[in-house]
Amino acid sequence: MNVVNEARSCLDAYEKGHIPLDRLVARLEQLQGLAGSQPEGWHNNFFREWMALEEVNALTLDEGRTDKSLTQEELTVVRDAIRGLRVLLSV
Repeated sequence: MNVVNEARSCLDAYEKGHIPLDRLVARLEQLQGLAGSQPEGWHNNFFREWMALEEVNALTLDEGRTDKSLTQEELTVVRDAIRGLRVLLSV
């Protein structure tokens, strides 16, 4: 399995509405563990972007909301994290 391609596919699926945020977060966490050798700092940067997604996910779950009811601020955090992940995955 190509971890980078799988992560890109997960991001695409989320952006197209095919998977919810909680599933994206869980799958990216699994993939980071499988990523193996990457350029210096890659894992830390991936974790930082993933953690932003996880924080939004945890908040919505704690409040009994779905990712369909994200606030504008939460949407911005999610979009920025996905953008950051895409940059990492293009290296």
